[in-house]
Amino acid sequence: MHRLILPLVLAALAVPATATASETIGVDPDTVYGATPQTCDNGCTIVQDVNANLAVRVPDLPGGRGVITSWKVRGSGGSARLRRLDGVTAAGATGWATLTGATQTVAASLPVHSGDRIGIDLSAGATIAGDESLYGDSALLWKPALGAAESSQPDDQIAGYVAYQAVVEPVAEGGGSQSQSPPPPPPVDPYAPIRASGPTVGLPGSGTLSKRAVLVTVTNPYAFAIDGKLTLKKGRKVAGKARVKLAPSASRTLKVKVSRAIARKRSVKLTATAVMKGPVGKARTTKHALKVSRAKGGIDGKYGGKGVSAGWVMVIDHGVVQNFNGTMTLYCTKQKTQETVTFAMVGSDPKPHVGADGTFAWEATKDYGFQKLKFSGRVSGSNVTGKMMVEDRPLIPGTDPVSGMPRIVPEYCFAGADYTLTRK
Repeated sequence: MHRLILPLVLAALAVPATATASETIGVDPDTVYGATPQTCDNGCTIVQDVNANLAVRVPDLPGGRGVITSWKVRGSGGSARLRRLDGVTAAGATGWATLTGATQTVAASLPVHSGDRIGIDLSAGATIAGDESLYGDSALLWKPALGAAESSQPDDQIAGYVAYQAVVEPVAEGGGSQSQSPPPPPPVDPYAPIRASGPTVGLPGSGTLSKRAVLVTVTNPYAFAIDGKLTLKKGRKVAGKARVKLAPSASRTLKVKVSRAIARKRSVKLTATAVMKGPVGKARTTKHALKVSRAKGGIDGKYGGKGVSAGWVMVIDHGVVQNFNGTMTLYCTKQKTQETVTFAMVGSDPKPHVGADGTFAWEATKDYGFQKLKFSGRVSGSNVTGKMMVEDRPLIPGTDPVSGMPRIVPEYCFAGADYTLTRK
């Protein structure tokens, strides 16, 4: 692995005046809605080393000591914890917090010293908010995450910033923080449900025959990603296999290729076996009887909406949702105004198959730009009903919080709605 040796002098930022009250370190996740989040497949430590506008080191504290009483993060796909570094030496961390997809404020009691670096550890597959920068901001990256007291130069440098923020308070003469915050709850093991026994998945009782494949929907009940293999058997004979990768709390319809003999049948009874593994622990097997039949006519077609969903169009072809588009009014959180956008299935994620029970789901997770679409639904007769959400992150004129100078900042706009579409 290539290691980028960065002289520590580059990281020696100016130390602010002595802090006598609580101070914040790092970037508030609620201000970051960029298109370049940070992900670590096998876990990592990220330390914001330079930020043009915000403090990224523990400030000068009375007696040189303080305590981090809480921290904020926004991410998904795993867990994170706050990390203290003395130079390049790991010097303590908080407990792990399971990432929920929303901004979280986590109680902490992490002792720190003036000038410490404050970073964040990510578990395997975890993703947190981040973005590129026009102001020379940069972060340091260690892969995998640093150990309890590991000392090493960073493996790489990230151009931009990562969204995590800590609140640090001076230590009072009695030894506690000056605000005398209550002690945080004990750390929660994010992988407790699978650490001993491994993960299970949700398997349906029915599937759909589509050409030479069986469509099967698999559900991940956990707040972290899991992966493995799905095998379909007819008796003792293997009918088909497929690789399974499931995002946190996500469902995915798999297309499992089968033999011509099975594909010709109108219905067939199979056994679905999923062998899955999480970020920790051993693999676990889930089995379920699966009745597979051909989809009944009336699913394919073009569907349009009325009322709230007027102008919305969904196209289903060969049991696959090919497109869903329309216009929608979103609420923008910073300007407290509304905007009307045109949404569509933009992104490189696989298009969703309609299951044997008529259900489907889709979410843009990559290559979607500033606007993100997420929806689910069910086909019943000539109607499609479901829920959807649109998010938009346009860039707007703003003000630098430190210098007061004009700058371009990201906005966050969103809206969700129930919809009903009818086949035309």
